[in-house]
Amino acid sequence: MDDWITLSKLGFQMVKPNNLVLWSVVFGLIFILFRKRRVAIFFLVTALAIIIFASSPITGWFYGKINGAYLPTAIQESPRAQAIVVLAGDVSVPIPPMVESQIKGNRLLHAARLYKAGKAPLIVVSGGNVFPQDNVRSESYYMKEILVELGVPSDSILLEERSRNTHENAIETENILKARGINKILLATSSFHMPRSLGAFLKTGLLVIPSTTDIGAFEAKPTALKIFDKFPSLDGLNRLQRVVYEYLGIAVYCYRGWLDCRKLYRELF
Repeated sequence: MDDWITLSKLGFQMVKPNNLVLWSVVFGLIFILFRKRRVAIFFLVTALAIIIFASSPITGWFYGKINGAYLPTAIQESPRAQAIVVLAGDVSVPIPPMVESQIKGNRLLHAARLYKAGKAPLIVVSGGNVFPQDNVRSESYYMKEILVELGVPSDSILLEERSRNTHENAIETENILKARGINKILLATSSFHMPRSLGAFLKTGLLVIPSTTDIGAFEAKPTALKIFDKFPSLDGLNRLQRVVYEYLGIAVYCYRGWLDCRKLYRELF
């Protein structure tokens, strides 16, 4: 258990809001069975408090700060750069019984659109598998396959297959770019991932232009349905989970010196 990435994933499981709610309810019920009323009440109240907080304006404020820090730019209005760097995290590798890779988000489509619009002559797909997988290639390998399907020439795509987290994305990609004399990039990732990613890449000394691929938005709905947005919900828990994950990630990266914390703080707040 000396692997940092394994420890970080395990640590998040311990503070994951959905897990905390479930464990609190389970422990509360167990202590009711053992007639430990005060302890049971503590766990059940904890679960309720997390659910209420998840749907509170406080969580919404933190969510909005990171979600809206780097708004998307229309493809035609995007600046030009020497390369487009698209980060892994949007593709499911074909682990059995899957037989084909699957797209979960918009990063690759966005990168392909930038390339076809002439915003850069090269795409770097960055990301290996977080944990080793039998008979499965890196996520970036399958990302390249999908980009080719989207019409990007194979010889215009470079693979970075060693990284396992965002910090390593930045270090390993910078090594590839440096060898080619490339310094100015368009960084393609989701809005929620962008602040930490941008900070990590800027730390390498690259000139980085954020190019947000997808962003959370709220559909218009009738007033009768809006009323339910004020009540605690599982949607609120999922939103809180994203907030906790990303802000914890930013805190860890600040602590380890992997990004400029003061600069990021000014950008977010």
